[in-house]
This record gives sequence, structure tokens and C-alpha cells, in this order.
Amino acid sequence: MVLGKKESDIEKKISSWLIEEGFRVSKLEKLPGVEVLWGYNVFTPPPTEVNIKVFQPKNFPSQLVLLMGVSFSKPHQEAIAKLGVDERVKFMSSMLIDLTKICPTCRIGVQPNMVTPQAIIVSRVLMVDEVTKSQVLDEIVRLVNCFLVVNAKLWNKFPRIEGGERRGQVSTTVM
Repeated sequence: MVLGKKESDIEKKISSWLIEEGFRVSKLEKLPGVEVLWGYNVFTPPPTEVNIKVFQPKNFPSQLVLLMGVSFSKPHQEAIAKLGVDERVKFMSSMLIDLTKICPTCRIGVQPNMVTPQAIIVSRVLMVDEVTKSQVLDEIVRLVNCFLVVNAKLWNKFPRIEGGERRGQVSTTVM
């Protein structure tokens, strides 16, 4: 599909809205396994800088996707691996339940699986022809809250992780 006027207009609107609200916005580099018509890397303003991908998928041009991922640090992955399998699944299940309470309409996944989690991916899909500035901003706030829940659950379960400061232990890199 060739990028048409309507798509171009929504892309300009989204970038304009985000910049007006103080977000850092840059063109999105290629996402593994996803073809996009256009996309942005969006960083929320301090104090909680979270990276959210905003894009229009090529295969679903009527959609606008907001995507946030949290990669677990190596120390957190090792701490989770030390738990028994049942405890790991219960911990991750509890995290997923809390995330769905914040965003029941989000698509949430654990990568690669519940037994050996390395990342949590949370996405929200909006319809391009119905999207508003308020809606985009609300969904970004919701994704930031999801980021905070993932971190809080890790810090609650593992308050002392060897090998570094708490701030550096969890990143917001999307796979």
C-alpha cells in the first residue's frame, strides 16, 4: 500500500501532538517482524522516561499501535530463574493480572514464555479514523503505568539484586 494523504495526515497529527506535549520523537527504526507505513520512537518526559513505539502497521493501515516493552535485567532474570517453576509462573501470572487491571484492552505478552521470562510487551491498538490527541496521551499514560507496575513487581519480589543500582536494572527496550 502506498502512503496516501490520509495516512500522511495522521502521521503529521500524531507527531505534532506528541511534540506539543513535550515528548522526544524520532523516526522509528525497523521493528523485527513488523512492517510499518510510518512510526516513531517516543520518549516520555522526565522523571520517568519510557520508550513507547507509535506506528501504523502496513498490514493493518486502519490501526495505530502504541507499544511498550520492558526487558528484564540479567540480575532479575537470574533471580527469577532461581525460583521454582511454580513460583515463577505464579509471579508472572500476578504481574499479568496487575497489568490487565490497568489496561484490560491491552495486548500483553511475556517473552519468550512464563517459565523463563526475559521481557514483558504491552501494546494498545487504536483505530486511525477515530484517534484523538486526548486518547493518544491517555494511552501513553496507561503504558507508562504498565511500565511502573512491572518495575514495582520486580522490586517488591527482589528488593536487593546484586550487581548494580535499582535504576539500571530494568530497561525499556522493546524487542
